[in-house]
Amino acid sequence: AVVARSGADVAVHQLPFIIRPNLIDVFPLGILNDHLGVLPFVRGRSSLEFSLLFGLPPAATVHRVDAGVDAGPLLRVFVY
Repeated sequence: AVVARSGADVAVHQLPFIIRPNLIDVFPLGILNDHLGVLPFVRGRSSLEFSLLFGLPPAATVHRVDAGVDAGPLLRVFVY
């Protein structure tokens, strides 16, 4: 209820759990999440470690959160 009353158009998510659709729908512009791995190839936790294991470069992606796990549209990829 407090989140709905905030009037925010967008949110930033860095919590270690999946966001439910009823919370996603509160923000007209969505929820942004940063992810330590190249989505969609490396999802979930320990993604930096799996990137190195699979020979992918260390990277971070920013994506819009949707009902899927690390599945929303990519907005930016940063390769290090």
